[in-house]
Amino acid sequence: MVRAGISPQGIPEMFRILLAERQRSPSSVEGWFATHPTEESRVAATEAAIAQISPSILRTLTRDSQNFHAFKSRVQSLPPSPVMRRQ
Repeated sequence: MVRAGISPQGIPEMFRILLAERQRSPSSVEGWFATHPTEESRVAATEAAIAQISPSILRTLTRDSQNFHAFKSRVQSLPPSPVMRRQ
């Protein structure tokens, strides 16, 4: 993301959102991410990777864009996870 000029600082936050959703409604996340590492380990890993990037570089990176909002819209339109469909 850094090489593309995009700030990676939103990645841990995204995993925190998934973690909160998993805690609120476990089956809504587990179906999509059953084969993935837990959100807790992903938050720690992404924060550790971001800590290795110079703050002077991080300050220059894009934190928001129209493309990001379009991507969010596409994600929100995805169908329910396979587990949710079976219930």
